[in-house]
Amino acid sequence: MIRVTGVLAATAVVGAVWAAPLPVTDPFLPGTRWQGELTQKGVFGGGAVGPPAFRAVLTVTVRDGDRFEADLAERSEELQVTYHVKGMIVPGADGKGFAVRFRSTGASGAVNTAPILGVHYDGVLTGRTVRGAWRVPTNPEGTSVEGGFRLELAK
Repeated sequence: MIRVTGVLAATAVVGAVWAAPLPVTDPFLPGTRWQGELTQKGVFGGGAVGPPAFRAVLTVTVRDGDRFEADLAERSEELQVTYHVKGMIVPGADGKGFAVRFRSTGASGAVNTAPILGVHYDGVLTGRTVRGAWRVPTNPEGTSVEGGFRLELAK
């Protein structure tokens, strides 16, 4: 009788486990590509002018717990640059989605532009979309540029 009760109890627990929703996991994994657009507005030091938008592709290259590294390729008709970025991804405070924060730490492949390092990006990953804003840090050159970004997980 005790053995039967134990089996029934175990069956009830297994049934409860199967009925419980699976934990939400983030898809921000190495090798994933997020593509979309990055917009910009503001004033560059020295009177330089930039395009109002770039096509952007963020490719996650390293993931270690809540930390990640990625390459952020930005392209317009006239300009192109690939930034190396480092950041963090953590569950959102509201329990929905994930907060994604990163900054540019290096650059390569710059054509017709001077890369700006230390740019801060803050976004929210919900489902297959990362949306957010970015801003160039205060600098003595007089550059005051900011914008937004929206990236979708590529298929």
